[in-house]
Amino acid sequence: MAAASEASFYFFLPIVYAMRSQSIDEYLKALHLLTQKNEFAKTTEIAKTLSVSPSSVTEMLEKMSRQGLVDHSPYHGSKLTAQGQQEAKKMIRRYRLLQVFFQKFLGLSRKEASDQACLMEHHISDKVEENICTMLDRPMESFDNQPVPKCGKRISCEKCLTLASNSSKGR
Repeated sequence: MAAASEASFYFFLPIVYAMRSQSIDEYLKALHLLTQKNEFAKTTEIAKTLSVSPSSVTEMLEKMSRQGLVDHSPYHGSKLTAQGQQEAKKMIRRYRLLQVFFQKFLGLSRKEASDQACLMEHHISDKVEENICTMLDRPMESFDNQPVPKCGKRISCEKCLTLASNSSKGR
C-alpha cells in the first residue's frame, strides 16, 4: 500500500509546483504595482493586496529572496530585484495581452476576460505570447487603459510585426 501512496505523491508534484509558481507570479505582480508609488512595499500592504496573512507574505518574501527575485528587509519592506522586475513585467504583459485577446476575439466581458487572463497567464509559452501580441497588432494598452509592457526582444515592435507578417506570407 505504501507504493501506491508514494506513486500518488509523485503524480501530484507537478501540480503542487505549478500552484507554487502561480503564487510567486501573483506576488511579483503585486510587488511591481505597489512599488510604483514607493520604493519599498510593506508586508501589510502586500497582505492586503493579495488577501493573505502577513505571516504568509513574510514566508513567501523570504523564499523569493532566496530565489533572487526580491530584496527583503524585515521591518523596512521589500522591492523587486532586476530579475524580479523582469519576471513581473512578463506576467503583467501576458495578463494584459490575454485580456485584450479575450475581449476582442472571444467577446468576453471585462470581468470574464480578466478572470480568464488571470488563470491562463501562468501557463502560456513565450511563443504563444508572441503570437497573441502579433495577432493583436502589438497593443500598447489594455481595455482598462493600462500599458502593456514591451517584450524583451531587442528589435522594435514595428520590426517584429513586419517580420511576422513576412513569415506568414511565405507559408
